[in-house]
Amino acid sequence: MEKARGRTVARASCHRAEENATALASGNVAPSPSSRCSASACGRLRAAAGARLPCIARGGPATALRRSLAGAALAGALAWGSPARAAETQSLAEAGISPNLAWAASQLIPSPTWHLYADDTRFGLRWQLTPLLYSFGRNRRLSPWRSLLAEPLARHAGALEIHVTPEYLFSGAGIEDHVQLTGGVRAYFPLLHRGEYLSCSLGGSAFTLGGEVAAAYEAGLYTLFGVIGVQVAYSPTRALRGTTLTLNLRYF
Repeated sequence: MEKARGRTVARASCHRAEENATALASGNVAPSPSSRCSASACGRLRAAAGARLPCIARGGPATALRRSLAGAALAGALAWGSPARAAETQSLAEAGISPNLAWAASQLIPSPTWHLYADDTRFGLRWQLTPLLYSFGRNRRLSPWRSLLAEPLARHAGALEIHVTPEYLFSGAGIEDHVQLTGGVRAYFPLLHRGEYLSCSLGGSAFTLGGEVAAAYEAGLYTLFGVIGVQVAYSPTRALRGTTLTLNLRYF
């Protein structure tokens, strides 16, 4: 028994709830900080006191304080993490780029080519279009598909591309000997810094020139975000057998 503010206060034990029921109902009993009580015993004490007294659970005041602080810290972390996750999702949003004047101007820049045949060498200029590209090197939360316009990261970080390549050759007897049209599939693989510093490609294609249709296999190496590259293609077809060297100049 001890005195608090002019009245006698008894230290009740959770294990003696029945013996202290009368004192608890009178409001002159406070629970002991050192009590080791279960949740059910605490409930009986609170019921006997008319739910006017707080019950100290197992572990005492220090444990209760630690639990309160831990709960507050967890709530703060969750509140802080939500804006962070939202910002991360926003930073991964699609660029929203589409064919425009800059894209059209870049497509007009030709790539010089040299066709090396057994008894002849021909010079030409080629342009490249991408009807469809699937990027497997992009962040998986973003769309991997591109059509006509593919930014360098989408292509050189790793991608599969369907390409159409018209070309004009400066020597030949007729118009059919000046225009070559190529279509094929090309795969890009990053080598350094996700392909921004160095990447490579492997592919196969079919082309037509001078009324003949031939197949070709190619390999390429690219640098400076894929803007500059060198491609080597070889055609085993008898009528157009030869090797083609291309100085690839391309951004989109």
